[in-house]
Amino acid sequence: MVVAHTTFTVLGVMKDYGHNLDNIIVTPITTARAAVFGYGGDQLNSITATATSSATAPAAARKVTQILMVRHHIANARQADFQVQTLGTRLTTFNRVVTLLAQFSPAIAAISLLVGGIGVLNIMLVSVTDRTSEIGTRKAVGASDAAILTQFILEAVALAGLGGLAGVGVGLGMVLAMRMAAPVLDKTGGVFAHFYPVLSLVPILMAFGISLTIGVLAGVYPAWRASRLNPIDALRWE
Repeated sequence: MVVAHTTFTVLGVMKDYGHNLDNIIVTPITTARAAVFGYGGDQLNSITATATSSATAPAAARKVTQILMVRHHIANARQADFQVQTLGTRLTTFNRVVTLLAQFSPAIAAISLLVGGIGVLNIMLVSVTDRTSEIGTRKAVGASDAAILTQFILEAVALAGLGGLAGVGVGLGMVLAMRMAAPVLDKTGGVFAHFYPVLSLVPILMAFGISLTIGVLAGVYPAWRASRLNPIDALRWE
């Protein structure tokens, strides 16, 4: 094996302990400094230690912390110039981030739905105002209040449905793009190579159904307002 223009002899293959070891080689530190990094690289960015079991990992982390505190001549833990982390602490941090996202996602979704509903409401109110004469003509030739009400509710549902279809299309496109980009960004095949949403039919149908529901709720008042217009006043509208 050639690394940094230096030939190394492979003595063995490491056992997989759950880490991504596909692109990692292990050499004595003196050899690495001499052949790869140069003798100027005396500093270490990280040290990996393995505990005897998951149960002894916290005790091992405390022992490592004590050793580093002594060797770095640090008396106060708050002044430590290093961090000791275990997979358990990383998992805890990750779970906290996921929990925060799960808590804020419904609030963000509610705000988005509210803004979308207000948008549909405004568009339908403008439509009713601009088509007042049309509504008056339809009522003059015999259209009932229920027919006018149904017409504008259906228009609001169609408007929200088109928006829902556009949103589903954008969402599917983003998921597919993330699915193609993740392996490229993480060429080692690690966790980020599979870090993308999973497509499922039920959430897609639920999202589209919610958009239709928003259309119905936002279209009720404009449709009711249109159905209550007086035909004579509507015909005189300019």
